[in-house]
Amino acid sequence: MKKILIPVDSSEKSLKAVESVKSIFLPEQAEIFLLFVREDIQGIASEDALLEAKKQTEYISQNVLRHLDGYSYHTETVFGVAGKEIVSYAQQNNIDIIVTSATKASLIHKIGSIASYIIRNAHCPVLVLPDEQPAHIFGVLSCEHMEDVIILSGQLRFSHSSCLLPVRAGRCRYEIMVLEGSMRLSHLSFNQDGYTWSSPPGQNQPLHYDISENQKKVIELEVLLNYGQLDRIEVVNTRLEKQLKFYYKAIFLD
Repeated sequence: MKKILIPVDSSEKSLKAVESVKSIFLPEQAEIFLLFVREDIQGIASEDALLEAKKQTEYISQNVLRHLDGYSYHTETVFGVAGKEIVSYAQQNNIDIIVTSATKASLIHKIGSIASYIIRNAHCPVLVLPDEQPAHIFGVLSCEHMEDVIILSGQLRFSHSSCLLPVRAGRCRYEIMVLEGSMRLSHLSFNQDGYTWSSPPGQNQPLHYDISENQKKVIELEVLLNYGQLDRIEVVNTRLEKQLKFYYKAIFLD
């Protein structure tokens, strides 16, 4: 029986990985390990918040588990840098195969940054599933316009619950108005160790901005270059079920 590790997130890619494994292995041939890596540990300031984060990932895992009827499986939630945690978990649990996704909109254009890290460091074979949606980065929607109204689904839905706002090196201003729901805007710097955008921004800038329904906020920040990569400005729907609808306007000041 093969031990197969599937990193899980809230996007449809998790289901795609599960269905791919099912198409190759019968239930008696595979033991499935579902690993959910949360990279937002720096934004969790209390034990209650930590428990709530774990509860959210359990709900998402349950949506995936409904597609594993008849298979032996294990679930685990960890906090840290995705690439490192996946490789470490695979080593500790003697995983035979890791099944993950790639995206064309990535650091090396062929496979995603997390997948690239896993391939270089994992002790076992890695099956990388292609992504036919180049405008999306690991389940994150890239906003291409300088001004727009965006709708994001709840975190428990297999759709986009986060998006990336336009950026340019230098001072940027974001005018945000939440029309429905609540959101967290994160200013993320590139982390070379995990090949992900998971580090706090430089110059002692805030990492997170929380905005509630009917609230308007103007955020000015400095987008920096770290290890050759621009910072990212990510918006996440903080609700599990309710959608987020918000207006944004991006202004490059430099």
